[in-house]
Amino acid sequence: MFNFISIIVGVAAWVFGCLAVASKTSRAAHGLSVASFTACVGALISQFLEIGRRAALYDYTAIEDTIRGVIIAAVVLTVITVVLNVLAFVRRK
Repeated sequence: MFNFISIIVGVAAWVFGCLAVASKTSRAAHGLSVASFTACVGALISQFLEIGRRAALYDYTAIEDTIRGVIIAAVVLTVITVVLNVLAFVRRK
């Protein structure tokens, strides 16, 4: 369940970032950037909750099998979110 939530919220982070880059006003760009970073954090937290759920079920094999993918996805999500929001910030200066 948390994996699905993480995907949806992660995509929302990128959508908000793209909207921030394309926004016409500085105020809108700032609000969209905040929404983008908030969604990114929400996606990461949902992954932590998923790992915690698996640990509570003593499903350590599932954690071991997926942790590298989770790490790569978290890094990609964070880097793209930061790049989009930096572009929005630079574009507004």
